[in-house]
Amino acid sequence: MTSSNTYRLRSLWLSLNHFLQNYLHLTAVIVLEFRQWLTMILSISVLLNLGMVFAFSFISGSRDPELGRYFVSGAAVMSLVTLGVMMVAQDMAQSRRNGAILYYASLPISKTAFILAVVSGNGIAAVPGMIITLLVGSWYFGFTLAINPLIFAAIPLSAISLAGVGAAIGLGIPNWRVAGLVAQATMFFIMFFAPVMIPLDRLPTILQLTGKILPPTYAAQAFRASLQPDITVALLIDLAILAVFGLGSLAIVAKTLKWRLE
Repeated sequence: MTSSNTYRLRSLWLSLNHFLQNYLHLTAVIVLEFRQWLTMILSISVLLNLGMVFAFSFISGSRDPELGRYFVSGAAVMSLVTLGVMMVAQDMAQSRRNGAILYYASLPISKTAFILAVVSGNGIAAVPGMIITLLVGSWYFGFTLAINPLIFAAIPLSAISLAGVGAAIGLGIPNWRVAGLVAQATMFFIMFFAPVMIPLDRLPTILQLTGKILPPTYAAQAFRASLQPDITVALLIDLAILAVFGLGSLAIVAKTLKWRLE
C-alpha cells in the first residue's frame, strides 16, 4: 500500500471518527433536553396511540386478532409519525427562530450529524410509547407478539425516513407557526389518508398511488412484517426503500440547511 493510500485511509477514518463523536454527543444533548418533558410526551403519545386503537376497534365493531394486529402496529408507527414529523418540524423551526441554530453553527460539527442527532433523539423518545402500545394492544385484541430481529432495523430506518420529512418542513417553511400547522396537517393526513391505520386496498385509487411514494407506507409495512417471525423478501425490500428515503432526506436537508438566524 502506497503512502498516499495510507494517508487517504487515515483521513477517512479520522473524518468518520469525528462524525460519530459529533453524532453521539449531539444525540446525548437532544435526549437530555427531553428530561423535563419526557413524562408528558410519553403520556400524550401513549394516550393518543391507545385512543386510536380503541376508536378503530369501536368503529369496526370487532376485536378480531388479525384486524387488531393491523390497528395496533399502525398506531405504534404513528408514534414515530407524531414525534418524527411533528416534533422534529417544530424543533427545527423553533431552533431557527430562537437562534439555537446559530449556537450549533459556532461548534465544529457536521450538519448531517446535527440533523441525525435531532432525528435520533425524537426516535428514542417514541420507543417507549411504541412498546406500551404493542403490549396493551396485543392484550386487548388477544394476539401473540412474535418479534423479528429485523425490527431493530425497521424502527430506526422508519424514524430517519419520517423525521427527514419533519426536518424538511421545519427548515423549509420560514414562518414557525405555519411550519407547525403543516406538520400537524401532515400527521393527520398520514393517519387517515395513508395506508398506516387503513389498509391500502380500502383507500381511493389516488391515495393508493400517493401512498406508494410516501415513506410512512413502507414504515408501516416493514413494522408489521417485523412483528412476524419470518424474514421475507418483502420486508427486506421495504427496509431498503426506507434506507433510500432516510439517507436521501438527510442528505437533502443537510445540504440545504443554512447556519443562520431567520
